[in-house]
Amino acid sequence: MNNSDLNQGNAGCHERADGLQHYLLFHAGNLSTKGRAGDREKDGEDGIFHFQVGQINGFYKNASFSRVEQEGLTEMRMEQGFKSNRTGLNVIYYTYDATVNLYLNGFFKPGMIIFINPEIGKTSAEILSYTSISRMLGLGGYYMVLEVELNISPVNGNFETILTTKFMGRGDPRAEIADVDAAGGEPAL
Repeated sequence: MNNSDLNQGNAGCHERADGLQHYLLFHAGNLSTKGRAGDREKDGEDGIFHFQVGQINGFYKNASFSRVEQEGLTEMRMEQGFKSNRTGLNVIYYTYDATVNLYLNGFFKPGMIIFINPEIGKTSAEILSYTSISRMLGLGGYYMVLEVELNISPVNGNFETILTTKFMGRGDPRAEIADVDAAGGEPAL
């Protein structure tokens, strides 16, 4: 099928429908993590779901994190650490994408943003603190949903939704733009 088929009414139809208009509608949106502070209530108003490791109610089952491989990143972090006298976890900081397993639901679609809190017993705002272990390791924060997979298997009782997500940002505990270093998008400590 090509444009001339559509113009001549030959797009798989036996009859031509005069006056029929075809529309293709696109919508693009951008929900940034800039200025976000992990506030569950405020994020909820914007449609951002929060998931907490160890959560016992709701859709959440578990999350697994996979390190985003970037050639030379480890060496660069070590060099930066030596030059700026940074030590500890800041030097081995990486970015991680996440796969989130949920109980079966139809709420999620690609392009949505979610927040993952990887520390049991800590609020979303606490894990955004610059002294938080999860932040220093690069775990948790805001993620964009890339894929939604629904698994329905009544034979083994598996009814789940799997979200494949891409890390977007951690948010700022001060809900303002932080002093960011160019290498990793994290504030210089």
